[in-house]
Amino acid sequence: MVRKALRLPAVLDALACSKATWYAGIKKGVYPKGKKLNPDGNIVVWFDDEIAAIQAAALQTEAA
Repeated sequence: MVRKALRLPAVLDALACSKATWYAGIKKGVYPKGKKLNPDGNIVVWFDDEIAAIQAAALQTEAA
């Protein structure tokens, strides 16, 4: 399985949340930390399967 790397704007769009909410969630351990693609750390990505898992969990919470 090939994992698709997503940059922050795509993640925020997929989850319909703000940058502040996203980073607060990372700090609390609710959302995964990004993966740095280069040694400088200025290119950070999240993988589509991680974001899909967050979406699925949110849907299950709404259904309950």
